[in-house]
Amino acid sequence: MKGVVLNYQQHWIIDNMPVTLCYLNSENTEFCSRGFPIGCYVSKRGQAKESCNIRDGKNDTFYIFNHLDFEISYHSGAGMVIGKLIFIQYILVAISVDETWGTAFGEDGGRIISAKVQVSSLNSETCERNAKPITFPSTSTEVEIPFTYSVTFKRNNDIRWASRWDYILKSLPQTHIQWFSILNSLIIVLFLSGMIAMILLRTLYKDIARYNQIVENISEEDAQEEFGWKLVHGDVFRSPNKGMLLSVLVGNGVQITIMSLITLIFACLGFLSPSSRGALMTCKSFLFLRYVLFVLICQGAIICYVLLGTPAGYTSARLYKMFGGKNWMKNVPMTAIVCPGYTFFILNLVLWAHGSSAAIPFTTFLALLALWFCVSTPLVFLGAYLGFKHNTIQNPVRTNQIPRQIPEQTSYTKPLPGILMGGVLPFGCIFIQLFFILNSIWAHQYYYFFGFLLVVYIILILTCSETTILLCYFHLCAEDYNWWWRSFLTSGFTAVYFLLYSIYYFTTKLEISDGTSTFLYFGYTLMLTFILFLFTDFMHHTLTALTSICEDAFNSANIGQYDLKPFNRQLINEEYLNKILMNNDEHIDNSSLYCPTTNFKQLFRLSHLHVAHPSRTSLWFHLLRQDRTRHQHKFQQAVERYPEDIRNMFGRRNDITVRLPSCVDANHIPHYNLNRRGQHAITRILSVFAYYHPDITWAPLLAPMTALFLHYMTEIDAYESLLILTSSDYKIMTETEIQYQSLSLAFRTLLRRHCRSVYEVVSKQPCLFDEWLWIIFEHLPFTYLVPIIDCLLIEDMKILIRISMTLFHFFVKYGSNQQTVSIKPRRRDSIFRLSKSVRKPVRFENQLSSSSLSSSYKTNTNACENLINYIQHFDLPMEKFFKHAFGISHLQRKEIFRAIEIEEEKIKLERRRVMPLLRRSSSAGDQPALNLTSIPKSLTSRPIHHQNSMPIIMIREFDTTTASHSDFAYLWSLIPSRLTDFQPERIYSSNIHGRRLQTLYDHVEYHEYCLIIIRNEHQQIFGGFFLGQLANRTKTRTWFGTGESFLFTLKPERQVFRWVGYQSSTKGSTKAYEDYFIYGDDERLQMGGSKEPLNIGLCIQRDLNEGSTRQCDTYANKPLSSSEHFQIMEIEVFGFTR
Repeated sequence: MKGVVLNYQQHWIIDNMPVTLCYLNSENTEFCSRGFPIGCYVSKRGQAKESCNIRDGKNDTFYIFNHLDFEISYHSGAGMVIGKLIFIQYILVAISVDETWGTAFGEDGGRIISAKVQVSSLNSETCERNAKPITFPSTSTEVEIPFTYSVTFKRNNDIRWASRWDYILKSLPQTHIQWFSILNSLIIVLFLSGMIAMILLRTLYKDIARYNQIVENISEEDAQEEFGWKLVHGDVFRSPNKGMLLSVLVGNGVQITIMSLITLIFACLGFLSPSSRGALMTCKSFLFLRYVLFVLICQGAIICYVLLGTPAGYTSARLYKMFGGKNWMKNVPMTAIVCPGYTFFILNLVLWAHGSSAAIPFTTFLALLALWFCVSTPLVFLGAYLGFKHNTIQNPVRTNQIPRQIPEQTSYTKPLPGILMGGVLPFGCIFIQLFFILNSIWAHQYYYFFGFLLVVYIILILTCSETTILLCYFHLCAEDYNWWWRSFLTSGFTAVYFLLYSIYYFTTKLEISDGTSTFLYFGYTLMLTFILFLFTDFMHHTLTALTSICEDAFNSANIGQYDLKPFNRQLINEEYLNKILMNNDEHIDNSSLYCPTTNFKQLFRLSHLHVAHPSRTSLWFHLLRQDRTRHQHKFQQAVERYPEDIRNMFGRRNDITVRLPSCVDANHIPHYNLNRRGQHAITRILSVFAYYHPDITWAPLLAPMTALFLHYMTEIDAYESLLILTSSDYKIMTETEIQYQSLSLAFRTLLRRHCRSVYEVVSKQPCLFDEWLWIIFEHLPFTYLVPIIDCLLIEDMKILIRISMTLFHFFVKYGSNQQTVSIKPRRRDSIFRLSKSVRKPVRFENQLSSSSLSSSYKTNTNACENLINYIQHFDLPMEKFFKHAFGISHLQRKEIFRAIEIEEEKIKLERRRVMPLLRRSSSAGDQPALNLTSIPKSLTSRPIHHQNSMPIIMIREFDTTTASHSDFAYLWSLIPSRLTDFQPERIYSSNIHGRRLQTLYDHVEYHEYCLIIIRNEHQQIFGGFFLGQLANRTKTRTWFGTGESFLFTLKPERQVFRWVGYQSSTKGSTKAYEDYFIYGDDERLQMGGSKEPLNIGLCIQRDLNEGSTRQCDTYANKPLSSSEHFQIMEIEVFGFTR
């Protein structure tokens, strides 16, 4: 009775033909289904279950179909033509029987071409047709059921033996539904192909063209403002996390993809026919069985899958080796056993326990295990051996040593949304075919649309590939280089949608209530989901396409390719570039560059890289970023903010001029071989750096190090390197004048200790000590300087001390008598002139005559010029030069830093002794005659450029329609310096708030500082700046404000008119003008005026439509507009906030 309730079916086979139950459907056409029920049940409410058409008025009753009427049709064999290929329901089938097979049967025999059955319930042992049905109530415990049958043979020579399956296949769903599904899938593919073409032919090539453009009037930041994927070119091929698991899954995906393609092609050619039991396709016999894709087990597919273990192992090993994996003993077994054969074994045990005919016999199961472990697994090991033996896959670009920080992603660029979107379109392409396949498995139907299935197979591959490429490009544009697992899961999520649909199909289409059946359904469904996951994940041509895209793009773009090219070519003089690249000789092997940092010390002391060696940038990046993890978050935030800082400081078109910051020495700004763009890049980097490091007051080495970085890096990478170089981990650059002076004094002390003879000569010309750093960074030839920087980044400040000592040694030995050449005079005074008296007590008298100073200065100048001339023509072999420098014994880093600390303490002590005397003499009104040698150099005035440096401009972008960013930068330089810590904010606009003077007052009156900008009908822009709250207008009823107010014009020319102030009379006394700064009432707003006549510098009427301007005494300005009376097209007022 349980079998009847669960609608159990009987499946009979006669002469390899299934016995079918045929009936007329609602469209009055014959429909034949595979199998027939064992009975039916009428519920207590009188509702018949399934195919129960018996109506005798009994409820809660079981009816048993105990009588079977078989109708078997056969072909006698007469008139058959053998040896042709015949189409059966769109499938090509080959006939392989003897030519005269039908002659042996005569009139009484033949081949069966159909087997049909009709079921009935007869309570009769003699098969009487009018007998009552055999029934028993649901409460029955034991019943006796007689089973009978009848057989009718019919000869039918009209149906060919090769076409015997047609009557079953005609019962399959109509083909027009299949065509509709394919058309729908093709539209999706065309849509995706169009998007891919747009990206590759338009967006990507447009990006490359923009990256390669070299236009002098466009800054590098403008060219890079919108790039995304180009930023991560040094990280895009970084090995993913869990690389072994990824390689194992990809290897199994290769095996499944190739096997399914081969099997499907043979099925389309007709080699898999429903007439051959066990010849329908599965992926792996013990994985799918008849439940996975079709009905029974395909022996050919088993052999195909087993023999494809070699490409699986080869692919897994090659990919794992590319990821840098070494544990092959774990990788290969995982590749061989990752498919869930153990899951099938558990499911088969359940079938055995229930005595199901669907269970695989034990001997067959042992044969399958033998194929797996004795054939497939050894082939996987063979493929892995070949894969590991092959050379490692070379990426198009070198991967950076330190991973780039991934910026914070938006909601739609995070991994989960992309993965969810990636599986929708592929699933939509297979949705219709999936419905028919599930019906064929669980609704007792045949699936024989191999031609349609092959088309859908190809569409699925194309859709998964294009979806993965599209989403991968978007993620790279978002600067997220973790694409390996994301791309793997993007197309693989199709399997998750399949699982969800299978659950929906189970709950809506199937009426399974038994726990065992449910367990089997979901067990096989999960296995199929995993296989589909592996299949959709691996698209070999997808990975090839992604690699090709990256390779073509990175080989085409120039910006930031420090791994492919030895120089940042956009910033270097072309003449020097062509000259130096003609002799790019590599003296050491590239593999040495990846040795431990401790080995770098000896390596670069004995040999050096050519100045144009392509690996230098990788070397510098590795050295600078080896300890970066402690400052990674701080550096990353500064680097991400750099492009915006450049736009704010210099304007979008670099139309704002900003002087070098005061922390660098304007007399020492070496540009080396940089062109004009490179020189501008130095200014931008130093300006932004100084803005965020106000505590660094004197760091003259910032400029040369920045220039050197720009030879090999992009501007933003050079900025990041500068941040790392000035961190606490490095002791290369000074940050204050005291540190710089103490370093120079320490060098003198160390030179006296370790090179006594050289010191005795050099000390006679104190100015030579001023040049000890600049003989390296400014005068030493570039081919010597770059290898020195290699060592400097490895060994810190000690290298500079050694190199300078060596240069002084060779100068004293070979160049001290060299004739003087004309050299640009130095501005800075020597900090070592008469240095012995630095530690003497302060004397308030001038002990040196002007004649002695002049003679001393002339002698020192000649010595400096000789030194500079010698260094500029330095031609000692590099090996000999380095050998002498590193041959100075007992010079250790600890000694150097200790000497610097001692000199720094001495300078601070001297300051504490001198400053009280200066304060006392200043308060007494005296002019003390201080000895030049009594005050350390740090107390004297800085070079001229320090005093005249313009404050760094840092204006954030804001909404305005009257003036450009450059105009605001100009106005920013005019406002009082105390306001430079604030930011402008638009508080009133006539286009937004309306044209009414009272409205302007309401928005502005409580702001103490205001900037008014007006645009008239001639597109002239002018206005004024005033201090004083407009709310005071109602209290004073007169003019108010301060002398910091001014008027200005921006277009057609920039001019500023400040307060005239006091005018000297002829008798020497001063007379104050009555000041007219600002006045406001309900009728007008005025700035600047005079008594007779009352000429107003700027007047705005109450309707804010008209205004006037004249020359006034307060600012002595000329009329701000070309006409005295003008029409106001737009007026804006800006306040100042932090």
